[in-house]
Amino acid sequence: SARIIMSGTPFGAVAVDAASQTLAVACDSALIFADIRPGSLHTNSYKYHTATIRSLSFSSDGTLLVSSGDDKRVLVWVRGESSWSCRFQYICPKKITCAVFANAAIPGGQTGIDIQATALVFADKFGDVFGLPMQKEKFTDIPPASETKDVDQGKGTGKGKGKQDDNEEHDGSAAGCRLLMGHFSSITSMIFTAQPRSFLVTADRDEKIRVSQFPATCTIETFCLGHTSYVTGVVASTSLPHRIVSGSGDGTLRLWDYATGRQAASVDLTEGSGSGKAVVEPLAASCGVTPGAHYAVASEGRAELAIYTADDTTLRLLQKVPLPGPPLAATYSSNGLLWVTLLQGGMMVLDGSNQYVPVSANEVVATVAALPHPTLAAAELATLRKSFSKRELYSKWTSKHTEGDDEKGKKGKRPQQNKKQE
Repeated sequence: SARIIMSGTPFGAVAVDAASQTLAVACDSALIFADIRPGSLHTNSYKYHTATIRSLSFSSDGTLLVSSGDDKRVLVWVRGESSWSCRFQYICPKKITCAVFANAAIPGGQTGIDIQATALVFADKFGDVFGLPMQKEKFTDIPPASETKDVDQGKGTGKGKGKQDDNEEHDGSAAGCRLLMGHFSSITSMIFTAQPRSFLVTADRDEKIRVSQFPATCTIETFCLGHTSYVTGVVASTSLPHRIVSGSGDGTLRLWDYATGRQAASVDLTEGSGSGKAVVEPLAASCGVTPGAHYAVASEGRAELAIYTADDTTLRLLQKVPLPGPPLAATYSSNGLLWVTLLQGGMMVLDGSNQYVPVSANEVVATVAALPHPTLAAAELATLRKSFSKRELYSKWTSKHTEGDDEKGKKGKRPQQNKKQE
């Protein structure tokens, strides 16, 4: 039978490294690492963020992890022998929507930086995308959130040093940061396509999917156009590297040839929804073990995961996996497991190599069940669950006005570089 791990715990973003050694999961502003190798029960819990963590991503070699979210902090974590340490911090004027690593250099430009090493790319709520070269020799210990002051509105720091004036545009000069490109609305999803020719794919709330060359992001390869509402997410499977899959508030799931911008297939999930409306979000794509390319897809308000498979020209439903509640986030590990966090709280692990059967009694579950987590009162749990609500998140994406701390920045001028590139 299905087993919910740590039912009621408000897990959010989740990620597993390429070697299936480490699970990282957000619990509001806390970050938990678990060693998920057979026979291992090592877990670590950290409190470095001061607001909800929205994005987690490992580097390709699994030695680095980036976390980001509503506190405007981009934190880079480094793997140690038995624990992880926070070694780099970048504080932005705006909230961060997503952050990923790219194994490519960021060219010098005005900063003169040309580092042939892992680069960090992140996007903020206003649609700007920035790049940071990761220079490990410059890493330093970052104090926990309890030892740092809250970030002032509209101010950014690089590695905790220096401030930016309220009226100054975020030009990306601190810590070698560089403005790569910009959209005219919030970026909802961002991925890198597979080598040998890597593109940066960004989706926004204005129905667009942009495919940019990388690191020369000023060159737009193409657009994938066809959605009639905001794009909720874009994913790519290593089993079908020349295709991407997107979902949208228009209720469709679409397969794209991202090199040409051509739509290869589309599935309308509004059919049979009763209301004629649906919000579709692809949460994860398989990375090797599953037979073919698999995509885990969520529909708002439905307590299930729909597993789709694809080839060059078709996209078809493989299986519907019933869940105790609506899924919030998911990720595949290279050993075929699908890790799913639930909107109502808790986590499930599905065996993607065997008809997505819930894993109920093995060392993986024992490891995750032993995860440390904050002790939260019932009222706090309810508040946190609401903050993770897809309905709330989607309404923010589609709203014409930003809220709270970003309102001040909206009144300022946008960098001219964005208008030239978009």
